[in-house]
Amino acid sequence: MKQTNAVCGKKYMASTARREQILRVACELFATSGYDTVSIRTIAAECGCSASLIMKFFKTKEDIFQALVAKFEAYCSIPVIDQVPDGTGLEALMSLYIKSRGHLTIGPSSYGYLLRCAIESRPSHSHLVYKALAYFQNLEQEIILPLVQKGQADKSLPLCNPITLAHILTCALFGTDYLEQRFPEKKQTSFNEILYYVLKP
Repeated sequence: MKQTNAVCGKKYMASTARREQILRVACELFATSGYDTVSIRTIAAECGCSASLIMKFFKTKEDIFQALVAKFEAYCSIPVIDQVPDGTGLEALMSLYIKSRGHLTIGPSSYGYLLRCAIESRPSHSHLVYKALAYFQNLEQEIILPLVQKGQADKSLPLCNPITLAHILTCALFGTDYLEQRFPEKKQTSFNEILYYVLKP
């Protein structure tokens, strides 16, 4: 009779679930303790399995690290928005803000934040973070600026330099870390608060 997860507890786990568990645990350990101080045995102990089981999925610790890099790249490549929202430019910007909020907000407890910290625990590999984040540097020109121009055309946004306004809105919408090409770690400002500071006389 085949044993189930409930019977075997932590020791038995489907291959896909086990691989994800290994990556999650390794991510947390790398992020908090540093890549160099964490061994496969340490990861195995935290997973409740043997080091040899981990090596069935990943031959080396470097393979685990590269899998985490791939996860971060995939996370960053998720489209913030797949089409320009309907309505005025102002309504479109608000819709973008609402749709992107869940995807881009990265707090200290989120997986995206841990992935970034895990990669940056190897200073020689920090450039991989910025390579993955390059997608977001196109937001201002390819998404925000056209919406600002749309808003100025329909008079829902003030007539001023559209490039400047797009930059202000991008920083406000996606966090001040955007200025330093860094991923926003938190974003608690409401859209109305953003508009107050952007549109006030």
